[in-house]
Amino acid sequence: MMVSVEVPVFKGRYLEPCIRSVLAQTSDRWRLSLVWDGGDQDSREILLALQADHHPRIRIWFTENQGIAKARHFLSARTEGDYILPLDDDDELAPEAVERLLDCARQNPWASLIRARRCFIDGVGAPVDQPQWFPFAPRAYQQGMVADVFNQAQPYMIRRSAYQRTEGWRGYAEFMGAGEDCDMFLQLEETGPFALLDAVLYRYRLHGDRASEDLTPAAAFDMWRRLADEALERMGLPLRRTGPLPPFQYEPLARSPLSPEDFLFLGPLGDEAVAALTTLGFQVETTRSPDDPGEAVAKVRASGKAGVCLLGADAVPRDRTAVEAAIARLNAERLDLVAALAAETTPPARADLLLMRREVLLATGGLDPWIPPPLRLADLWLHARRRDFSGGAIVATGLERAVGPAWREEDLAPIRAKWAGLDRLLAEAFGSGRRSTAREQAVQ
Repeated sequence: MMVSVEVPVFKGRYLEPCIRSVLAQTSDRWRLSLVWDGGDQDSREILLALQADHHPRIRIWFTENQGIAKARHFLSARTEGDYILPLDDDDELAPEAVERLLDCARQNPWASLIRARRCFIDGVGAPVDQPQWFPFAPRAYQQGMVADVFNQAQPYMIRRSAYQRTEGWRGYAEFMGAGEDCDMFLQLEETGPFALLDAVLYRYRLHGDRASEDLTPAAAFDMWRRLADEALERMGLPLRRTGPLPPFQYEPLARSPLSPEDFLFLGPLGDEAVAALTTLGFQVETTRSPDDPGEAVAKVRASGKAGVCLLGADAVPRDRTAVEAAIARLNAERLDLVAALAAETTPPARADLLLMRREVLLATGGLDPWIPPPLRLADLWLHARRRDFSGGAIVATGLERAVGPAWREEDLAPIRAKWAGLDRLLAEAFGSGRRSTAREQAVQ
């Protein structure tokens, strides 16, 4: 795996130690890309001298000033590393940054973003003992939406395949082009969860010339409000932000009951399943690749359907009972997703059918290609519950299935590694309990 270290350059005062910190990496799995963003003369001369050295792992561009967000977008569109590591021109990477981040990526290939810790340094690189401004912790969610939008900071490394599913780096002109990092965090968590690496790998330089010094607290709060509201709209979450300051709170909006006609059956379905679903009057969209969740999300957006239904491997519906019962449970209890199970003792993770409101798929990014196919519905259930979507289960009839062998503990290793620390949700997904049957739910 290769890391693209990307540096928009505007000022030259601290640029040389920034570049040296990349050259001093303990791993050679990096490429350094810099774009001179119409900055000062010192930075231009430093880059011209560096360009003359023809370093095999360094590329340099010169452009007119376009702002931090567009400069980052420019670089990410021209680099090719498996991961993107943004670096500011006045900061430094710890020598082991690339090595440690790549090690974490190998252990967590599902992570759309890996975030580590930073420390503060002064103008000469000496440590500064100052409390951190932003938390270093898992993000907090309410009914699918992140509450602590400010819970982000360098260093972070982005999986390129996740970045390619976003709209790229964006900022607000009225906030000096800022907001691109908060926005990127929001976009990326709609493609997959984050991983935290508890190691100090970034040196953030404190000095009076940082662009962030010009962003007032009032402007930052306004920016966070706008980013949160835009994310709500993008995912179609039926929520309204109620407070002016983060961590935000959200109130639910009214939403209409759903009917079978509101659902899209989606996935790499076999011919038998497609024929059965079509005969039963359901709308079906097959995906070409089970390992391209972006295709599924695009089909959901294009369909305009309010609900999505995913079938487990080898499951074929023979009548509408299971689907109608799951929808009845969804409507009656105002749930976000419902798992249809083979028996009362079957855990949600063994669902043959997973039915959800469309915003669940849009917020989670769909089935994770890094998880083995038999576990992908279970993983999606866990991801939705981690984002505080409400879930329920029914015992379904009308589904023909191939009964597979019982899971062994080693089969669950990818799931347990991905959702480590979420013991309650893991117990919920892989536990069992009394549930309504499809027939009982239809009567209710």
